Amino acid sequence: MTINSKKRVKQYLNNALILDNFKTYRKILFVIGKTIKYTLWVSFGLFWYHMYLLKKTDKPEKGFMANETFMNFAKSADYAFYDLKLLLTRPPVEKLLPDRPPLPPGAGYPKTLVVNMRGTLVHSEYKFGSGFEILKRPGLSVFLQRMSRFYEIVIFGDEESGVRISLYKQQSQIVNDICDALDPNYQMIMARLGRESTLLKNGKYIKDLSYMNRNLKDVVYIDFQDEKVEFHKDNAIILPLWEGNPDDRELYDIMPFLESINILNLIQLIDLGQAQGCDIRQEIKKFGREGTGKKYLEIQNARRDLILKQRNTGISGMVSSIGKIQQGQNKPNFPPPSGNLSGRD
Repeated sequence: MTINSKKRVKQYLNNALILDNFKTYRKILFVIGKTIKYTLWVSFGLFWYHMYLLKKTDKPEKGFMANETFMNFAKSADYAFYDLKLLLTRPPVEKLLPDRPPLPPGAGYPKTLVVNMRGTLVHSEYKFGSGFEILKRPGLSVFLQRMSRFYEIVIFGDEESGVRISLYKQQSQIVNDICDALDPNYQMIMARLGRESTLLKNGKYIKDLSYMNRNLKDVVYIDFQDEKVEFHKDNAIILPLWEGNPDDRELYDIMPFLESINILNLIQLIDLGQAQGCDIRQEIKKFGREGTGKKYLEIQNARRDLILKQRNTGISGMVSSIGKIQQGQNKPNFPPPSGNLSGRD
């Protein structure tokens, strides 16, 4: 056998040994992979079994085959899921409005007026050639100017306000943009809230007024539907949906009622000495949540007509009595004197 033949045989044996070792390593890795796979599946099943015990039983620690380690993992995961649920379904902060500073004795805070934006104050429509345009409801400017004297105005829209920091580069800022156009000097609108401040329940965005950091008896909410305030319908005034009608008068009609609440609140604070003021929910209940402004105006007009009628009746009766006296038709009849007037008693 030549030297080259010996080298070839040696190389062949080395290759066979390497291949045999590779097959051995492959079998070992295959067994390890299968072991890890089934271990993960068993651990996954045990984890969800302990989650089931944690959710469906009163004493999960005493459940069948309950393990302390897996139970701790299940509790930690449950807390993490709960925190994630709160993050996705609740407002980002517990107080949407800041705390108010203390007031001197005898003074009172203004009421809070929360108003929906789209469909209540503004309407958007598409015009060919110019795109979408935002229309103001008739009387909106007057409404904001007059109500800002008596109320803390909060615009609570159904769109994103753009306040929350987002992971996306583009963030919708419809609420802020419209409020900037309505109140460029930041003198009338005290706060601007959007969808990020709502509560997500059963796929619906709900405006929970308890997050306003205000006493609910001092909060009035205006919208065209009460589903948005499912938890606080007693605080809601429902206006008809505005879809661009230029002859709409709803904001003009509701202003006298809102101003009357402020007057009543001042009366109770100053004259009656009630530190808490009036309850807005009771005033809304008197006139109903729908058509509140018109019902209030009807009652006020009826009272005014009654007062004018009584006043006119009193004046006409007085004039008639004076005329009869002057004509001698209504002279007083005194009884004749008894006895001698010249004598003494």
